[in-house]
Amino acid sequence: DELEEIVTCSSTGMLNKFRLREILFETQRQIDVSSFDKNVHAAKLKYLKNGALIVLDSDMEIHIKNGQDWIKVEQENSHQKFVEMEVFENRLFLAGKNSVHIFDYSQDLKTLKFSLKIEVQELLESLTNKPRLDYLRSIHALSFDEILVCDASGLAVNINHNKLKNLFQIPKSIEPWTTAVAKFEGCFWLLGDRVGNLYLYKTEKSSETISSPVQKIWKLH
Repeated sequence: DELEEIVTCSSTGMLNKFRLREILFETQRQIDVSSFDKNVHAAKLKYLKNGALIVLDSDMEIHIKNGQDWIKVEQENSHQKFVEMEVFENRLFLAGKNSVHIFDYSQDLKTLKFSLKIEVQELLESLTNKPRLDYLRSIHALSFDEILVCDASGLAVNINHNKLKNLFQIPKSIEPWTTAVAKFEGCFWLLGDRVGNLYLYKTEKSSETISSPVQKIWKLH
């Protein structure tokens, strides 16, 4: 059923659930967020594979709804600013300024527990050419252990098992960070940016090489 529902967040912070089977959304169910502070609102939300709803509020607090109750997730640094969130099955990825925080669902505690912090900038600095990372703007979970993050300059970083694997440069535009990612045949990647362009890359063996697109489709949207 979770594939037949969408949840939206309005500018007032109200969450609304829509069942896609119901033509024209004749009935919609509001999700109770009364447990949140009245001065904050839901900024981003995702569903885990087990059906639990994850909400990141405007104060950068993480909440999980599993059943009827909301639970605030404990964080090592509650003042960390997160710009984007992604899930893969029951794992949550949060992109900060230049790092990624990973939380895993605990079946015993019925909540999320912090698992790992990936320092993306440190991985980049380990390269001989040491490209600098701008603020992260997007994150994509490709598997339980593989992600792709992209910064404000269009530098996309592929990380697998906490190791840097590939670097891609998105061509310059107003908003060059990624909105869609697909990988196929091992070495080919498709990356889409926020202005609707689509780029095809072929990766090299060396992680120090920053790949440029071999084909571009402009303004696909």
